[in-house]
Amino acid sequence: MDLEDIENLFSDVSEGVQALISGVALIITLIFFVYAVIPIYGDHPNVVLFSLLSLLVCFLAPFFFRLPDMTLVPDVLGWLLTGIAIAIFGWIIFHAGYYIDILSLGYILPSGLLGFASSLPLTEGVLIPLYGGEVTGTFKEDLEAEEDEFEDEFESDFEEDFGEDEVEEETFEDEGTVEVNFDNHKELERKDDDGPW
Repeated sequence: MDLEDIENLFSDVSEGVQALISGVALIITLIFFVYAVIPIYGDHPNVVLFSLLSLLVCFLAPFFFRLPDMTLVPDVLGWLLTGIAIAIFGWIIFHAGYYIDILSLGYILPSGLLGFASSLPLTEGVLIPLYGGEVTGTFKEDLEAEEDEFEDEFESDFEEDFGEDEVEEETFEDEGTVEVNFDNHKELERKDDDGPW
C-alpha cells in the first residue's frame, strides 16, 4: 500500500472523528501505563524506560511526517525526522529483545503502537486544522497577494514610463529635428585654428 493511499484513507474520516479516536487512544495508553507498565518498575526498570522511549518515538513519528504541513519546514526534513524515529523504534525492539528479555517486548511493542495510534489521529484531526491552515493557507494567500500587487505595480509603472517615452517621441517629431551642417562646422573649426602664423 502506498503512503498516499494511507493518507487518503484517513482523509475520508472527518476531523472530529479523528480527534475522538485520538482521545480514546490517549486514555487507553494512560491506562496501559498505569496498570501494566509502571507496576513493574521495581523489578524491571529498563523495560519501563524502554517502553516510555518507545511511546515517545512512535508518538513523534506522525508529527514529524506532517510537520511540513504545519510549519515552513521543508518536506525533506520531515521525512528525515520520521526515518530517524522509525530507526530508533527498530533499535529499541532489537535491543530489548536481544539484551533484556524477549518477554519485555510485550510491554514495549504495545507502548509504541499505542503511541502511534494516538498521535496519528491527533495530528490529522487536531494539530493540522489548528496550525496547518494558518501556516499554509494564509501564507500562500499572502504570497499570492503580494505577487499580484507587485505585478500590478510593475505593469502600471511600465505603462507610465512607456507612455512618457511615446509622448516625448511625438513631441520631438512635431518640433522637428535640428539640421547639422558639416560644412559650416568645418569652417568654424578652421577659423578657430587660425593662428598668428
